[in-house]
Amino acid sequence: MAGFKSLPAELRIRIYGLAAERGFGTEYVLKAWLDKINGHTNDDEEEEWNSSTSSDDDDHEDQEAAEDAEDAEDAHNHADEAVEGDPNAHLTVGPTLPAAFREDLVETRVTPFRHTVGLLGVTAHPPPTALILAFGREVKQLYNDTTALYININKDLRYITFFEDTLDQFSSLTAFSPIEQMRHLNLNLHWSTNWLDNHQDLREIHEAMFLLRVEQVANLVATSMPALTRINIKYYDRNTVAGPNITLQRSVLTRFWDTVGYDRKEKLSETFQAFFTQPGEPTDPGVLALESDFNDMVGESNGGWV
Repeated sequence: MAGFKSLPAELRIRIYGLAAERGFGTEYVLKAWLDKINGHTNDDEEEEWNSSTSSDDDDHEDQEAAEDAEDAEDAHNHADEAVEGDPNAHLTVGPTLPAAFREDLVETRVTPFRHTVGLLGVTAHPPPTALILAFGREVKQLYNDTTALYININKDLRYITFFEDTLDQFSSLTAFSPIEQMRHLNLNLHWSTNWLDNHQDLREIHEAMFLLRVEQVANLVATSMPALTRINIKYYDRNTVAGPNITLQRSVLTRFWDTVGYDRKEKLSETFQAFFTQPGEPTDPGVLALESDFNDMVGESNGGWV
C-alpha cells in the first residue's frame, strides 16, 4: 500500500480511472443512478452510489475505516483476488458489478431516463466501493477534482417538464447526488438564429424556452453544486446573414449569472467561448440537431407542437 502511495499522482489517477471503469460508457453513468433511485433496478443491488458519491461530511466513518491500515490492506487483497478470478477484471476492481450496472441492462433498459443520454452526463465512472476502501479519501477527491458534469442545455428542447423534473432529482436528493462534490461543469448551448429568422412567429416562444432552461441549470448550480470551482461555457449559433445575435447571447449569460449569483461568480473560474457560423458554413452537430428538433416541433408528424 505504501509503495502504491509513493507513485506519482498522475499515474495513480490513471490507475484509479482504469479500476473504476464499468462495462458501459460514461454517458450512461447518470442514467444508471437515476434508474436506481427511481426504482427501475433490482431491490437487492449493491449500494455502490452511496459510498462513491456521498459528501465528505456524511462519510467520516467510511473514511476512518479506509484510513485504518489493516482494514485497507485486507480490502486491497480482496480486490486483488477479484481481479485474478474475474474475466471482466479489466473493467473494474472489486465485487462483480450489480445487475443494474452491466452493459446488457444499463444501455438497453427502457426507462424514462434513457432520454438523459446525450443531454447530461459525467466524464468518468465513479469509484466502486472496493477501490474506496482500499485507497481511501484520495480516490473520491481525485474523482471529484478531475471529473466534469456536462449539460447540453438545448437538447430535446420540446421536453420542458422532463428536463425540469430530471434536474430536480439532483436538487432534492443532494445528500446522495453524484454531482454534489464535483468541481467542474461544462455547459454547451446550441442555437440557430438563422432558423428562427425564417420562422419569426416562433421566435418569442423558442427564446423563452431557451432562457427557461438556462435559468433551471443555473438554479441547479446555485443550490446543488456547492463544491463547484470551474465553469466552461460554449455557445454555438448559426447566424443570419446580418450577423450574430449578440442580444440573445447577452440575455442568456445575464439570466444565468443573475440566478447563480454574482458573489458566487467571483469565486468561480470561468471560461466562455462563442462560435458563430453563417448559413451554408459547417456548424456544430448540436446546432444541426436543434434545427431538426425545431422542424419536428412544427411538423405535421406530431400535429404541430407549436
